[in-house]
Amino acid sequence: MNQMDYTTERKEGKHLCLWERKEIEKALKRGASVSGIARMLGRNKSTVSREIKRGTVLQREKKKYISSKVDDSGYIERWLYFAESGQAAAESNTGRRGGKYKLFRDAGLVAYIEEKLLKDKWSPAAAIGWLDVAGHSFKTTVCFKTVYNYIDKGLLAVRNIDLLLKTRLKPKNRRIRQQKRVLGKSIELRPIEVGTRQEFGHWEGDTVVGKGGKSAILTLVERKTNKGFMLSLKDRSAPAVTEAFQAMTEKLNGLEIFKSITFDNGSEFAECSDRVGTEVYFAHPYSAFERGINENYNGIIRRYIPKGKDLNALSQADLNRINNRIDTLPRKRHNYKTAEMMFNLELEKLPSYPMG
Repeated sequence: MNQMDYTTERKEGKHLCLWERKEIEKALKRGASVSGIARMLGRNKSTVSREIKRGTVLQREKKKYISSKVDDSGYIERWLYFAESGQAAAESNTGRRGGKYKLFRDAGLVAYIEEKLLKDKWSPAAAIGWLDVAGHSFKTTVCFKTVYNYIDKGLLAVRNIDLLLKTRLKPKNRRIRQQKRVLGKSIELRPIEVGTRQEFGHWEGDTVVGKGGKSAILTLVERKTNKGFMLSLKDRSAPAVTEAFQAMTEKLNGLEIFKSITFDNGSEFAECSDRVGTEVYFAHPYSAFERGINENYNGIIRRYIPKGKDLNALSQADLNRINNRIDTLPRKRHNYKTAEMMFNLELEKLPSYPMG
């Protein structure tokens, strides 16, 4: 290169762009030196040298004629710089730059997350959200999305198969079916304030069925606080359901916590309108979304009681232990406070709640 005077302004602290890399490629083909290219671009000589090294790749060209007298591979090999190769390498390095694995600076936090996800069956959001509520302090802070990313990369002992409810459901058109079986008041007659979840004392109920449909438990969930109850049933009959409900209310020592209950349209709830002592409404057939809180609660129960298990093998004490695990699960809608916390706050507001 004969030109010795360059007017290009020197650039500091900026990465090479594709245009500059193409200029480097052209200059090298003309036989320019590294120093000359650096002056032309207004760059440091080391910057250009590193770029040439980064973007140089081995090229193989097949020979037209191959000698039979010597050991000849039949190819000509050359190391050449290409602007596109340099650009691709730079973009790849940029993607790997930064503190991607800062979680591993704190072994205590890693152990905490893995325990909550594997042992306690929490979600990553619940595990991270609970840190502020419980006042835990670790050296490092991460968001729950980072935890998901670590799991996807296989950097934790937790796998995606260990996560619960990590699914992408296909949205379905909601179709309200005609209610042929009339067990009592339809959900259509339920007061509007029940749907707002602002008033305490409105519940949803259903049964979780065990192996062969021969065993079941009754589940009840309060709509505002997400507090639940799991009640052992003798069988799936209507008398067994009402008997279990009445036994539970007797143990509440007169606490008036039931203003209404919305049940599934199953025949096991046929006697509830007359015998549970509160307003009872019934959802439409095949419309689980009308009792979405209860359905979600039942889904969490399946983390601990898989489908196909004989529920008769579980005592009420077993159910209480599972129920306590669920009620102490941090909930995003409560700013990661638990259902148990929210339920107790509501109980303290009741006139019938024993003070002191």
